[in-house]
Amino acid sequence: MSREFAGLHINKLEAAHLRHIGGMRAGWHTMLDPAQGQVAEVKAADPGCKVLDRTYIRDQDYHARVWQNPEQAGQWAAGVALAAAGKNPQADAHIIQNEPPADSIEWIRKIARADIAFMEAMHAQGRKGAIGAWSGGTLQLPSIDGGAAIRAYVPTLAKAKELGCPLVVHAYSPLTLFMGGTAPSGWDYNPLYFLTRWREIVAWCRANGVAIGNFFYSEWGQDLGFAKPH
Repeated sequence: MSREFAGLHINKLEAAHLRHIGGMRAGWHTMLDPAQGQVAEVKAADPGCKVLDRTYIRDQDYHARVWQNPEQAGQWAAGVALAAAGKNPQADAHIIQNEPPADSIEWIRKIARADIAFMEAMHAQGRKGAIGAWSGGTLQLPSIDGGAAIRAYVPTLAKAKELGCPLVVHAYSPLTLFMGGTAPSGWDYNPLYFLTRWREIVAWCRANGVAIGNFFYSEWGQDLGFAKPH
């Protein structure tokens, strides 16, 4: 059986998780602030899986650091992730960043620089830093912006490929997802804008000679907070 699909995003490990994942044979599971030894428990329950260890830092706090100095922010994030790695050395990759701003090319370029600094600092200590964690609805589709958004992030993709670091993204949508008018015209209620957008982005990368290495969805499913009766 293939292990190309993502497993669970575990906010707090419980016995029910371990029972559920026993037969999943997932490629990756994501764990938020796992207690000492819990990554090993998940790996024992789903032999052969990989685990992404996510350390929680408030999005706005980290992104304020990125805006001020992307390289210093990435190095700071690596220090936080390495401290967490001491509790769970069995983790295959670590991430701090979560759903970064993507409302301007300037922001994407700063995120790219911070991600590169994070990966390099982690690599120097023999660990892998995961990057991206782009939220549903980002990055912009090349068919809409001509590839401007993903092009600004290409240097990070190249470094991730070089260092063997995973790119992770999020994808959420119920059958009817309302974006409050922020989605491009014609997409406001189309879940494909959120769930399959990375198929188009990856296709654009391949067509333009941009290599993407390890890639998976660290969060995916239905976001019932946006669901409407239907």
